[in-house]
Amino acid sequence: MIEPKFTPGPWSILFNDKTKVVLEQQGVAVFVADTYAGFTKSEEEQKANAALIAAAPEMYEGLKEIRDVMEKDGRFCRTVEAIDKLLMKARGEA
Repeated sequence: MIEPKFTPGPWSILFNDKTKVVLEQQGVAVFVADTYAGFTKSEEEQKANAALIAAAPEMYEGLKEIRDVMEKDGRFCRTVEAIDKLLMKARGEA
Protein backbone atom coordinates (compact mmCIF):
# COMPACT_ATOMS: atom_id res chain seq x y z
CA MET A 1 0.00 0.00 0.00
CA ILE A 2 1.18 3.52 -0.78
CA GLU A 3 2.21 5.51 2.27
CA PRO A 4 0.45 8.86 2.76
CA LYS A 5 2.33 12.12 2.37
CA PHE A 6 0.21 14.00 4.91
CA THR A 7 1.50 14.95 8.35
CA PRO A 8 1.22 11.90 10.60
CA GLY A 9 -0.87 12.08 13.75
CA PRO A 10 -1.88 12.18 16.39
CA TRP A 11 -3.29 15.67 15.98
CA SER A 12 -4.94 17.61 18.76
CA ILE A 13 -7.12 20.70 19.08
CA LEU A 14 -5.92 24.04 20.43
CA PHE A 15 -8.74 26.35 21.45
CA ASN A 16 -8.04 30.05 21.51
CA ASP A 17 -9.50 32.97 19.57
CA LYS A 18 -9.30 30.76 16.49
CA THR A 19 -9.59 26.99 16.84
CA LYS A 20 -6.59 25.23 15.36
CA VAL A 21 -5.69 21.62 14.78
CA VAL A 22 -2.09 21.05 15.75
CA LEU A 23 0.59 18.40 15.86
CA GLU A 24 2.84 18.59 18.89
CA GLN A 25 6.52 18.04 18.12
CA GLN A 26 9.09 18.28 20.88
CA GLY A 27 6.74 20.35 23.03
CA VAL A 28 5.92 22.81 20.24
CA ALA A 29 2.48 23.03 18.62
CA VAL A 30 2.84 22.81 14.84
CA PHE A 31 -0.12 24.23 12.90
CA VAL A 32 -2.04 21.69 10.77
CA ALA A 33 -5.41 23.39 10.13
CA ASP A 34 -7.52 26.32 11.24
CA THR A 35 -11.29 26.22 11.71
CA TYR A 36 -11.79 29.93 12.27
CA ALA A 37 -15.33 30.69 13.44
CA GLY A 38 -15.69 33.49 10.89
CA PHE A 39 -16.10 30.84 8.20
CA THR A 40 -18.62 28.70 10.10
CA LYS A 41 -22.11 29.20 11.44
CA SER A 42 -21.19 28.88 15.12
CA GLU A 43 -18.46 28.10 17.62
CA GLU A 44 -20.06 24.67 18.03
CA GLU A 45 -19.60 24.01 14.29
CA GLN A 46 -16.03 25.32 14.46
CA LYS A 47 -15.18 22.88 17.27
CA ALA A 48 -16.92 19.99 15.47
CA ASN A 49 -14.88 20.73 12.32
CA ALA A 50 -11.70 20.77 14.38
CA ALA A 51 -12.60 17.44 16.02
CA LEU A 52 -13.22 15.84 12.61
CA ILE A 53 -9.93 17.14 11.20
CA ALA A 54 -7.99 16.08 14.31
CA ALA A 55 -9.41 12.54 14.03
CA ALA A 56 -8.43 12.19 10.34
CA PRO A 57 -5.06 10.42 10.80
CA GLU A 58 -6.57 7.87 13.19
CA MET A 59 -9.55 7.31 10.89
CA TYR A 60 -7.19 6.78 7.96
CA GLU A 61 -5.20 4.15 9.88
CA GLY A 62 -8.37 2.45 11.11
CA LEU A 63 -9.79 2.29 7.60
CA LYS A 64 -6.54 0.74 6.36
CA GLU A 65 -6.79 -1.94 9.05
CA ILE A 66 -10.42 -2.72 8.21
CA ARG A 67 -9.50 -2.90 4.52
CA ASP A 68 -6.69 -5.37 5.18
CA VAL A 69 -8.94 -7.66 7.24
CA MET A 70 -11.65 -7.57 4.56
CA GLU A 71 -9.16 -8.28 1.80
CA LYS A 72 -7.84 -11.36 3.64
CA ASP A 73 -11.39 -12.63 4.08
CA GLY A 74 -11.91 -12.53 0.31
CA ARG A 75 -15.67 -11.90 0.41
CA PHE A 76 -15.60 -8.12 0.33
CA CYS A 77 -14.02 -7.23 -3.04
CA ARG A 78 -16.40 -4.35 -3.75
CA THR A 79 -16.01 -2.93 -0.26
CA VAL A 80 -12.22 -3.20 -0.46
CA GLU A 81 -12.33 -1.34 -3.80
CA ALA A 82 -14.51 1.37 -2.24
CA ILE A 83 -12.12 1.70 0.70
CA ASP A 84 -9.15 1.88 -1.68
CA LYS A 85 -10.84 4.82 -3.44
CA LEU A 86 -11.40 6.58 -0.11
CA LEU A 87 -7.78 6.04 0.97
CA MET A 88 -6.58 7.34 -2.41
CA LYS A 89 -8.76 10.42 -1.97
CA ALA A 90 -7.34 10.99 1.52
CA ARG A 91 -3.82 10.83 0.04
CA GLY A 92 -4.76 13.36 -2.67
CA GLU A 93 -4.54 10.79 -5.46
CA ALA A 94 -8.16 10.85 -6.64
